[in-house]
Amino acid sequence: MQLAEYTTLIKNFCNSTKCGFFKLCELLSRLNKSKKYKESYNTFEEYIQQEGFEFTSRHAYNYIRIWDTFGSKLLPGDANFVKLFHKVKITELLQISNIPDREVREELVESAVKGEITSTQIAEAKSLKVEDSPRIDISAERKFKLIREFPNLVSEITRIKEQIEIWIKKSKEFKELDSKRAELSEFTQKEE
Repeated sequence: MQLAEYTTLIKNFCNSTKCGFFKLCELLSRLNKSKKYKESYNTFEEYIQQEGFEFTSRHAYNYIRIWDTFGSKLLPGDANFVKLFHKVKITELLQISNIPDREVREELVESAVKGEITSTQIAEAKSLKVEDSPRIDISAERKFKLIREFPNLVSEITRIKEQIEIWIKKSKEFKELDSKRAELSEFTQKEE
């Protein structure tokens, strides 16, 4: 088998894994809402534990939240579905689904789809305190904007650092020239 064939197969399995995960989230959400588990179990947690799934009830609730936050609004084949599930990591979806403010979630998803924000930055945004009102307070909003602009700030800082290094190099060259000029001046004064 050639490298290209391996790569194609791996990508296909990754895509089907994400689609399978998405379907798992949907099924857990439907089951939990319908309360069908009560046919044999007292609680959803008991159902998850006793059926021997390879995840805990806490994970199940996380998966349900992902579906309730993103999946129920998208249909497979929809361009938004493709963008969301082929460009955003599952861990990022989980982090974003924990953010209570819908507008902030939408901005984070948009940034994640474009590759403009990292999981670490999403975690930072998640730690923002949201007031009882649906809007973020001013200081939290400012913090979110800084997090969103972080890649731009890093590139600007790098550019400034490079410019400073150039200036330091030039100042050293001027210092050496001054030193040589002083030596030359001393030498010509001795000659006279």
